[in-house]
Amino acid sequence: MVDTAHTDWLILMGPNEDTHHFEQCLPRALRTRTAGLVPPPSNPEAGAGEILKKVLPFITDNRQARELALLQELREKGMWGLSGSLQALQMGRFHLLVAPWSLGVKVLRCAGGLVVQDRSAAEAFCPGQSVQEVPLSDVLPDLAAAHGARLELVQGQAEDRLIREFDRLAGLPRW
Repeated sequence: MVDTAHTDWLILMGPNEDTHHFEQCLPRALRTRTAGLVPPPSNPEAGAGEILKKVLPFITDNRQARELALLQELREKGMWGLSGSLQALQMGRFHLLVAPWSLGVKVLRCAGGLVVQDRSAAEAFCPGQSVQEVPLSDVLPDLAAAHGARLELVQGQAEDRLIREFDRLAGLPRW
C-alpha cells in the first residue's frame, strides 16, 4: 500500500514504547522511510484536526531540515543559476532540479520548445523562430518531465536561500 500510494515518509504516532517496537517490526524498506515518532494526543478519542495539529510542527520541521540538507548537497555537488540550470536541464544533464515554490520569473519560449532566460539567448539558439514570454512556473514542470529530471520545490528558509544564493534554480547532475 505504501508503494502504490507513493508514500515517501512515515510518521508513527503513539506511546513511545509501542511505536518504537512497531518500527523495529517493519520491513527494512519501510523503516528507512520512517521520518520519526510523535507522541499521541492527550485525548485518545482525538479527531483528525487535533491529530493534524500534533503532527504538523513535526512535518514542517522535518521538511525544512531535508530541504536545507538538499541545498548543502547542491552547494557541494550541484550546478546552479537560472540561465545555466535551464540550459543543463534541457540538455538532459540533471536528474534532480530544485526550484523555489514561488518562482516569479518570466522566461522566453521559442517556437521549437527551447526555453531561455533572455532575448540574446533566444536570438542565438532560436534564430528566425517566434518567441513568447511565459512564466517559468508554467513551463518548468513539463521541462523537467520531458528531460527526465525530478522537480523538487522548496519553501520557507530553503526557498529564500535558493533565490538568494543559487539564483533561483539548481540541479544535481546525472554524471
